[in-house]
Amino acid sequence: MSTSLDVRRVLALLRRALFFYVFFAVLNLQIVFLLLLIPGVDMDGARAAWANAGAIPTLLTVAALLLERRKPVEPLDPWHKGWLLGFVMFAFWALSYLGIGALVRPERVTRFAFEIDRAIPFHPVWVFLYVCVYPMYLLPFLVESTPAVYRRLAVGYAIVLSISYMVFLTMPVAFDRPDTSITAKQYALWVLGKVHGLDPPWNCFPSTHCAVALMSGLMLYEMHKPLGIWGLATATSIALSTTFTKQHYVIDVVAGCALAAVTYVLLKRLTPQARAADAHAVRPEAQDACRRTEPERPT
Repeated sequence: MSTSLDVRRVLALLRRALFFYVFFAVLNLQIVFLLLLIPGVDMDGARAAWANAGAIPTLLTVAALLLERRKPVEPLDPWHKGWLLGFVMFAFWALSYLGIGALVRPERVTRFAFEIDRAIPFHPVWVFLYVCVYPMYLLPFLVESTPAVYRRLAVGYAIVLSISYMVFLTMPVAFDRPDTSITAKQYALWVLGKVHGLDPPWNCFPSTHCAVALMSGLMLYEMHKPLGIWGLATATSIALSTTFTKQHYVIDVVAGCALAAVTYVLLKRLTPQARAADAHAVRPEAQDACRRTEPERPT
């Protein structure tokens, strides 16, 4: 029995380490974005990528775990909690997105022509906020919560992605890639080149990038409000980045965010556990008042 409990505690510690790593990966990308806004600051692509995606988040994770070393580690029960489901959903997103992109025939794509999109400048440095969506997708699965919340998050992701994929197949929208031979930060152009190599120029409307980022931010806010405020701010910056990197039209952003918001609200209203949690959260004062006014029963 003790061995089982030890294993569950190790798994709980692993989940905590994964949370810190993913959180610091996003935070590091945000800091890199701010640094590269400074004139004259640039980095070597391949070397900086190893540091920003590996070394720095890992060192910060170790430091955070050391600071928490006196905090008791409760056993994970059930042992998998949400993090296994998170990796399954991430694989579903990555593989299905690329698969749908391969099914779209380029001659069928539509291009929008809105003045607002032409007015937005091309800023490659925003790509560092653009790629924040990948760790952000996983982050809510690594926050302590209940299996019901993780399942609702997974269903929410599945709904917004499935609806988006149906639109991609029936009305594919493309965005012509901008000229990347411009004078810009070389690290930003290097990362943007990697994005262009993996992501086809279609699958634009609605933006799954914005949809999953907002879904993640809303669920983080539900799970942990201080973290959720940062999560919603991050989701907003990701939405902006899709326009500055010329990956999406403004209408793609609006549609993706609307799809995520409507899906989140409907799932919360239709899920009994979520309704019960809301009732418990918003009515403690009323419950206390009822208890105070309830007549005492004779003993």
